[in-house]
Amino acid sequence: MAAKEMYFAFGSNMNPERMQQRKAFFTARVGAKLLDHKFSFSFKRPDGTGAGNIRPEKSSVVYGALYTLEEGGLDKLDVFEWVDRGCYRRQNVTVETLDGERVEATTYVVTEDFYKEGLLPRRDYLNHCLACKDVVPTEYYAFLESVMEAKEMYFAYGSNMDPETMRQRRVSFAARVGAKLLDHKFSFSSRRPDGSGAGNIRPKKSSVVYGASVVYGALYTLEEGGLDKLDVFEWVDRGCYRRQNVTVETLDGERVEATTYVVTEDFYKEGLLPRRDYLNHCLACKDVVPTEYYAFLESFKEICHD
Repeated sequence: MAAKEMYFAFGSNMNPERMQQRKAFFTARVGAKLLDHKFSFSFKRPDGTGAGNIRPEKSSVVYGALYTLEEGGLDKLDVFEWVDRGCYRRQNVTVETLDGERVEATTYVVTEDFYKEGLLPRRDYLNHCLACKDVVPTEYYAFLESVMEAKEMYFAYGSNMDPETMRQRRVSFAARVGAKLLDHKFSFSSRRPDGSGAGNIRPKKSSVVYGASVVYGALYTLEEGGLDKLDVFEWVDRGCYRRQNVTVETLDGERVEATTYVVTEDFYKEGLLPRRDYLNHCLACKDVVPTEYYAFLESFKEICHD
């Protein structure tokens, strides 16, 4: 075992393919557990989603993959764990293989500056975590698999792109990322009682002549019941908007099934302009949409209603 490094992975690095991609080469990978610790997705990523972390908690157990790394493997992992940015730090732990052998190993834990409870992972991150079926117990795998269950995916393209609007409406969310809906066009074609327009989308095929028809927006991971709360503000009971299932694509290329709201024919009218306060909520999307799309929305400042 000379010049070998023992590494305990509990998150996306449980996926051996990910380790190979990161050139953290290993000679062995077995199942192991860390007692008196709890796993959660409590590393706050730049996009608002969560990545794996562990914290001490009596009587809890974290399962994972114990790697025997080639020399220098941990130095390579430091780069991907953003140790130099103060995101994760190395920690020595004593794990137990599923055969009962106790082993001293190194793992990574989140620093306080990047720690936040209540987050959910991106689907692609979770898929890496789920590449652990061969090294963790069935019940623990089921726990990881259930993380995204009872969650509702919502694609907002209008005023609800503003996270503060969502909070004011008491619609709790665990994550908010940028996404796009292809072959659709955005306009302020929902006729409001005061004659101004609110956001709406309609199908419109992309073409060689006019280019791509794309609507950008915020993809929220809502807590269960979030859509029921939104129904009230979207006036679903009055027949103004209705729910519609769509397939959106995150700006990282992941395809996600989500729910959005579209205007019914009775409240649809082209050529409307938004009120300034409504437009300002729409403009709280600068962090999740491309620069050109933001400029398109911002151009309505010159002609909107005060």
